[in-house]
Amino acid sequence: MKTKNTFLIATVMLFLIIGGCSKNDDTNNQQEIEGPFNEPTNEQIDVVLSNATRVEQEISIFFKDAETIEDMAKHLNEMKAMENVDDAWQDDDITISVKIKDGGVLSWCFFPEIENEDEEGYVKGEQRLKDIKQSPAVNNTRTSDIALCKEKTVCIANALSNEIRVRNNPFGSIKDWFEENDYKVTTIDGENVNLAFFCKDMPNYGVNILLTHGGYSQDHNTSEYKHWLMTGTTYDTDNEELPPFYFYDRDEYRAYFPDGRWSFYREWHINDNVRIWFVKELRDFGDFNVPDMKVETGYLAVSETYLKSKLSCSFPNNSLMFVAACKSLKSNPDLSKVFREKGLGCYFGYDNTVSSTVAFRGMRELFDIMLNKAFIASDAYAKIPNTGKVYEKTGAHLRLYPEGSNICLASNTSLTRCPDDLHPHAIDLGLPSGVKWACCNVGASRPEDNGGYYAWGEIEQERTNIYNMSTYDYYDEETGWVDIGADIAGTEYDVAKKIMGNPWRMPTLDQMKELINNCTSEWSLQNGRVITGPNGGQIFLPAAGYRSGDSRYDMDRYWSSSYSSDFKYNAYAMYFGLYWSVSDYYRYYGFPVRAVCPK
Repeated sequence: MKTKNTFLIATVMLFLIIGGCSKNDDTNNQQEIEGPFNEPTNEQIDVVLSNATRVEQEISIFFKDAETIEDMAKHLNEMKAMENVDDAWQDDDITISVKIKDGGVLSWCFFPEIENEDEEGYVKGEQRLKDIKQSPAVNNTRTSDIALCKEKTVCIANALSNEIRVRNNPFGSIKDWFEENDYKVTTIDGENVNLAFFCKDMPNYGVNILLTHGGYSQDHNTSEYKHWLMTGTTYDTDNEELPPFYFYDRDEYRAYFPDGRWSFYREWHINDNVRIWFVKELRDFGDFNVPDMKVETGYLAVSETYLKSKLSCSFPNNSLMFVAACKSLKSNPDLSKVFREKGLGCYFGYDNTVSSTVAFRGMRELFDIMLNKAFIASDAYAKIPNTGKVYEKTGAHLRLYPEGSNICLASNTSLTRCPDDLHPHAIDLGLPSGVKWACCNVGASRPEDNGGYYAWGEIEQERTNIYNMSTYDYYDEETGWVDIGADIAGTEYDVAKKIMGNPWRMPTLDQMKELINNCTSEWSLQNGRVITGPNGGQIFLPAAGYRSGDSRYDMDRYWSSSYSSDFKYNAYAMYFGLYWSVSDYYRYYGFPVRAVCPK
């Protein structure tokens, strides 16, 4: 039997209407959406709250017994027939809404269950993320094209922090990544993620990470669809000490918000841009902790229209927002446009119902790539694995608006330019052997280009773009693998010599090891590795990936000229993974080549 919870404290305000950045802005915005001010009487407030309380109590019986929205929708006719209900309807695939007499709209939501993923799972995820190798930039970005975030402040706002499965999500690594890049990080939880935060505080940050519930539902009066975001302001309907829809005293609220002139009652009662949405959540009851206990929690939610009216502050230049919520980009980018019109640089959100677990992964993977790899937004978005980008149960996808955003959050080492544009150049890195490395790949016309993809020992790319044993020149179905030498540097099988001419050669295994042992490697904004030698000289290795079969892979490999003595079908290559090292691979793979020039 479920036990009534008397330990949760409802902290819901009567006057929650927060304007813009100044008193004048607040007045203008309020009049735009509400018209002339007319203070509601105590009698009016009592009527609305009484009706709302009765409706909530009656319909919550259906909600608590329903496992799916289809279960609850079976009772729509019963809801419509209730004494204090004007109408009831199903908004979308997760929401049932009811319009109460002389009041606003109450909604009941069926969000996806949050998948449990413990700290160990996230740690393993971190290790996996570190092994993600970047393929060439989508927009072929140059260092001069980037737009660095101006305000180095971050707000991580968790409106659902009282939900056990969300509260325990580790944001620590994201916070650490930002602080390592000299960002000041602020965390805001629960009731503090209120209207004041949305309308006044949020625009002050260079980066906003918002975890909440969201929706895309129809206004029953106008048939207009709107995006909604839930604040952390809750209504505890299971609290026996406080009545549902408990509000602070008006004078107390006005003392806290001296510019506020409008009651939440008026906002909720008159316009269609504020709702109360109910969600089933797993809560901690302290000494009476019941791990599988779900309670019905009501959240104050606001539409994009409300935010457009109230949000008058401007975001800093090149700011970024990640919204981990359902449907914030459903059907159109209107919600993101509200923030963009106030100066937001770019917006990440999901276009359908999404689980929090997928959203957690998406945000962690995005910020790992943007901060640790120093990628611009559009390129980082392209590299996020589907585990954080797609929720297969609903087909939800993470979207970026605008799609080609060049905003970046971290400034990393960029390519040192060659003396002129007549590539290739021999770059002295100060290596002990005196060997010099080319400034660009074989087949490339500049350092940023990938160049060609060659099977080991072949001097032309596969014209069919298929790299396997049947297309490899040095494999015969009858006799097997053909031996073309233990080291092909400078021979007829050397693609660097063939294409670039003397004195260029493919690097040997020893020369690759010398590079690794004496140089440093850093990810660059130009989507690749900047290799810095002992003397400060630099070369740039683009994240070109490789070819196998008819597929392209993001793991970065560069051929050496050295044959594997252990496996006759393999040759050695340099790779970037968890470590910068060398290993042997099938000779028929299509890898890029970076040439060397003997001293």
